[in-house]
Amino acid sequence: MSKMNKDESLTKKVLLSIMAAGVMSGFVFQAEAADSLIVDGNSTIVKDNETFTKVGANGGANITLNGGLITGSKETHKDDEEPAIIAADVAAEIDSGSVLTANNVAFTGEITAHDGGKIVLNGGSVKSGSFYTAQGRQDGYNTEVGANDSGSSIEFHKVKIDSNLGAFDGGVITTYDSDINADTSIYTEGQNARISLNSASGSNTYTVGEDGIEAADGSTIDINGGKVNTSYLVANDNTNITAGKADINATEGIWASGKNAIVTLNGTEKTVYTVGKGIIAEKGGKIYIHGGTLADNELRTKMYKVQDAEDKEVIYNTDAKGIVLDDNGVISTMSNQIYAKAVSATEKEFGAITNKGIDFKGGGLVLNDDKYTQSYANAAQAELQKQGATKLTMKGNLVKDNTGEIQTEIPVSEVAEKFGSRIELDKVTTESDNNLIVGSKTLSDKSIEGIDVKTQVANGFSVGKLNLGAGSKDVIITNDQEVTLGGSKGGNIITVADTDSKVKVIVGTDQAGTEKIRVS
Repeated sequence: MSKMNKDESLTKKVLLSIMAAGVMSGFVFQAEAADSLIVDGNSTIVKDNETFTKVGANGGANITLNGGLITGSKETHKDDEEPAIIAADVAAEIDSGSVLTANNVAFTGEITAHDGGKIVLNGGSVKSGSFYTAQGRQDGYNTEVGANDSGSSIEFHKVKIDSNLGAFDGGVITTYDSDINADTSIYTEGQNARISLNSASGSNTYTVGEDGIEAADGSTIDINGGKVNTSYLVANDNTNITAGKADINATEGIWASGKNAIVTLNGTEKTVYTVGKGIIAEKGGKIYIHGGTLADNELRTKMYKVQDAEDKEVIYNTDAKGIVLDDNGVISTMSNQIYAKAVSATEKEFGAITNKGIDFKGGGLVLNDDKYTQSYANAAQAELQKQGATKLTMKGNLVKDNTGEIQTEIPVSEVAEKFGSRIELDKVTTESDNNLIVGSKTLSDKSIEGIDVKTQVANGFSVGKLNLGAGSKDVIITNDQEVTLGGSKGGNIITVADTDSKVKVIVGTDQAGTEKIRVS
């Protein structure tokens, strides 16, 4: 599958220039002569601040450009899919083990590396050129940057890229700290073809149009940092797309379609993934959420009965456990997108997990409903624990089961006993009258670590804030108990008598029989 059966469109628009690579050195519409820089053979050429229509190299040539412009040479072009097109703008063609290094150069037109050619651009810019028919410029078809075969590579370092990208049959394109605006696609196809987008600061943007970001036929796409705005993010049979620390907004959707089609999302706690119409793992494909947050309050509707963007009769459904939640990944949604019954101020039963498309191995499930009861939260978490180690967060307001009264403050003994550490109460403050020890069932008549502990709870807990009584100074956490503090309200996570104050937190003590300790 290719983007909801859009593979024909992709072939026409993305492969248009790539398929013609072998004929680019043929008939020239604008004479190369003095306007072009073409080097044949094992020569080394350095040019400073000059303008050429095209730069080309083969036979082991080495060209360095410092400043200047490459404006694009209109050259003959043939493509069986689009026979009306007869020419294309070509800026650079490097092959046969040759190397082009360009420092702060502005290119307009197609850039290709093939037969072991290498292109390295440091600074400067790349702007796509046009295709032409006998009547002139053909709107809607723009040239691209292409690494066409094994051993061919293109590198961008802090380059402004306004062009499509394509890597094929072992070709490699790598960008570092470069912004990309691709009107049609970023595409890989063929065994070991790879495109890697890297943003050290995380601020670089990758904007991709109609056909989106797609990997096909044994290829790979890596996105390391940055902000992605695309129509599609699609992995097909035997392909991998990995996004690390990269925010992704896919207006059409994220897709893993086919055997060994894998999309891996591995961001930080601040990374967010959003989809406009669908998130589908089908035909054996998998979407792994190892880090970052998939945020969607209509998640179920985007996993099942998703219609084709063009043919409204085509329906797509996510496979059972096709989306895998694990490690530090988070899914943020509404309760009715996961469970049989929606949470409310009165609902105590959760029903079973009816969204079978998610494999809850770990990570966190955040429910964004406005109000919830203790009974519902406990039952929902118990159902999650049957499947894996996923932690539940309730973002709304906790209400009493019988009265519906909102509870914003709960004694630490109650929150530890009734909820424990596996359910995070985002808007709840828990209170302890005195210095507190977590992980002890009985208090010693002696001080612990020199602290006069007055309050103890056996279980850990997870809340927005901890408020200690007046005069309190210490908290001890021990015996393999987990305490998580910090909610959406912000502010100091530990207070004394509702005011900011210095509090010492001791993690582990032999006096309380310490084994393992976790605090977060």
